[in-house]
Amino acid sequence: MSSLPRVAFFADSFHEVNGVALTSRQLDAFARRRGYPFLCVRGASEDGSISDGEHTGIDLRRGWASFSLDRDLRCDPLLLRWRGRIGDALRRFRPDVIHVTGPNDMGILGVYLAHQMGVPVLASWQTNVHEYGRRRLERMLGFLPAGTRARAGAWAERESFRAVTWFYRLAKVILAPNRELVETIGRETGRPVYLMQRGVDTTAFSPAFRARQDQEVVLGYVGRLQPEKNVALLVDVERALRAAGVENYRFLVAGDGSERGRLQKELLRADLPGVLKGNDLSKAYA
Repeated sequence: MSSLPRVAFFADSFHEVNGVALTSRQLDAFARRRGYPFLCVRGASEDGSISDGEHTGIDLRRGWASFSLDRDLRCDPLLLRWRGRIGDALRRFRPDVIHVTGPNDMGILGVYLAHQMGVPVLASWQTNVHEYGRRRLERMLGFLPAGTRARAGAWAERESFRAVTWFYRLAKVILAPNRELVETIGRETGRPVYLMQRGVDTTAFSPAFRARQDQEVVLGYVGRLQPEKNVALLVDVERALRAAGVENYRFLVAGDGSERGRLQKELLRADLPGVLKGNDLSKAYA
């Protein structure tokens, strides 16, 4: 291995609006700024490739067989059709490690090629897929009695966790976002698991962007407005505030998703501006 590890990064989500995509873009931008040897393979609506010194980004178009996993995230079960093209790119790049972000189509392609080429895999645990699966299934089964929904949800969570941890056993090393998951994933996979540290861009998220002068207490949420994020809890929080006689408050809920309409209808004192980026997002946080 050279002094600077050559990393091939397979991002299940990159161009979308979600936490995994943001983390992937930040990692890609960091490697590009530092001039690190970095090959980033990601899904996109159109094929494309860009190179800048030791940095290369490859967009792979998901095809007709792809299906929706989320509002703007898809999975292509036939993505292995690109194994020849991406295999050639990997051989030219000569990676020391292949980093995958999960068990979606890009992650499966990355693991497949890594094992074909004898390159070690690093896998980062980005999403609690098993918990999301449980909440979505219980919502779909809303017409059933609560006990039946709970049992079905528990089964789905247990079996999906088993399937996901099987995938992560294919990696030599795993990264996880908190210490609880470090311990749980290490116990279930038998692989070394390390804490994936996070940071804050103190230039973008600075009190310097604060413009409001009022004395309202603003309760903020930024993220996807999906059932698995438990954003319905915001409605319960507001009811509790009003029951306690609190009136000097306002919710600021930035993001989009299937729950946005419900929040617009049920939250009485709230701004829901949709997806915010750049200075608009900085001002919202400030």
